[in-house]
Amino acid sequence: MIMMVPQAALMVPLFKMMAGWNLVNTPWSVIFLSITTIFLIFFFKQGFKLFSDDIIEAAKIDGAKGFKTFYAMVVPSMKSTFASGTILSFLSNWNAFLIPLIMLQTDDQATLSLLISGLSTVSYETNYHIQRLAIALTTIPILFLFIFVQRYFMEGMQGSTKR
Repeated sequence: MIMMVPQAALMVPLFKMMAGWNLVNTPWSVIFLSITTIFLIFFFKQGFKLFSDDIIEAAKIDGAKGFKTFYAMVVPSMKSTFASGTILSFLSNWNAFLIPLIMLQTDDQATLSLLISGLSTVSYETNYHIQRLAIALTTIPILFLFIFVQRYFMEGMQGSTKR
């Protein structure tokens, strides 16, 4: 249901919530809103659903309690799910424009997308060659991230569809 509401319609309540927590104009407002998405909740739910209850029961028999069971048994075996969730969250928010535009109100806190959009409004003329260079340079961190965690990403994507 919440995924049917456009993101722009949620901006005022999200801004009020971040203002109430004194997080406006801090990177934490953008980070918090990027990791608390409905998609990631569904993605991790599917990953945890595939985890065997027998392993958790065996850990309880061995004396592990609550968080120890989670951190010692579940997290290490779901490394690929966490890596895939991290990559998907990073990729979907790397080029985000609306949330950083609303939450980050000074130029020293601006994201790369906001800075690139500002290139065309500085001198009231568009320098396409500078914009294209900046866009090409912003893809480099995404490529490095994907190259280094590609194996975990592929395992996580396969693991979320296994039955």
